[in-house]
Amino acid sequence: MEKLIYGVNAILLFFIARYEYNSDSDKSIIISSIAFVALLGVNLLFGLFAHFDKKPIYRHYYYSAVGLFLSVVILLYIYITGGV
Repeated sequence: MEKLIYGVNAILLFFIARYEYNSDSDKSIIISSIAFVALLGVNLLFGLFAHFDKKPIYRHYYYSAVGLFLSVVILLYIYITGGV
């Protein structure tokens, strides 16, 4: 189950980053930001609900949220500096 959580989040983050990279519109920044915040919020909510149910999987939702945040910070750095 843990691998499924990380895998789905990685795939969704890839699609968000690819959409942002391939788009030239200013609206894409807003759409990508909303999609990222929604994905981060879903992970935090699922982690919170799993924590309330006392399921040990809640930590993986939180770890995934932290990983998503760090990934977006790295992507933002690459975008600002113009490449690796």
